[in-house]
Amino acid sequence: CVCVFNKFYQKYFTIEDNKQYSNFKYYRLYKAFETPSFFYLYIDKTHAFLISKACFRKNNPENFQNLLRKNVGGVINMLKESLPKLILR
Repeated sequence: CVCVFNKFYQKYFTIEDNKQYSNFKYYRLYKAFETPSFFYLYIDKTHAFLISKACFRKNNPENFQNLLRKNVGGVINMLKESLPKLILR
């Protein structure tokens, strides 16, 4: 699994790669979707972070889902397919 380094806290999450480091507060997310393999965290209408469920080490995806629901207003849409397939239809 190739992952960008992510840390999830109660009020924000961090995204880090070799070039940059950023903090994002959950309440600033535009939308959040969940598929069987990923979380899609949209920061605006066209930009999203894809968080692979396979990359969770310390906590399981269900714990992260609960954290998102608490901080994004309780609405996390679960999709049966990946978003790119849905957008292309």
